[in-house]
Amino acid sequence: MAEPKIQIFKDKREEFRFRLVSENNEVVAASQGYDVKASARKGIDSLKRNAQAAKIVDSTAGEESGEGARFLIFKDKGDEFRFRLVAPNGEVVAASQGYDAKAGCRKGIEAVQRIAREGVIVDTTVAKAKVESRSGGTSFLGRISAGYYFRGLWWRDVLTGSDYREGA
Repeated sequence: MAEPKIQIFKDKREEFRFRLVSENNEVVAASQGYDVKASARKGIDSLKRNAQAAKIVDSTAGEESGEGARFLIFKDKGDEFRFRLVAPNGEVVAASQGYDAKAGCRKGIEAVQRIAREGVIVDTTVAKAKVESRSGGTSFLGRISAGYYFRGLWWRDVLTGSDYREGA
């Protein structure tokens, strides 16, 4: 299974965004669009800072949002459960996909907390991508091409799980 990651990417409108990708390569949540990459990086910093301590507020059960960092569970127009991670200043950091059941939505929140804590940051917007360690301290530089994930000194095909060693 692949490791969790936070991917920085450019959308169709050429805005920078980040998405949280779980170990099974499912997108759990995504950010808003940003004009500059530095703002997307600040959004990731906010995610890492707020996700662990955020309280869960279930608006479908009549709970009030309150203040501070929070995961807000709600139902969308299609009657699906969704959540948003909201920073203490009221800004939405990331929003989820839709879930049929509230239990799935809560598992999505747990996945966001895990990815914020353990996920590597992968910047897919540059020819030479920067992949950071979980601690954010050590960085590795290398190419990322479609279908491949770089971590340290080896390549992994995320579709097959095959490893490729540089120079092998």
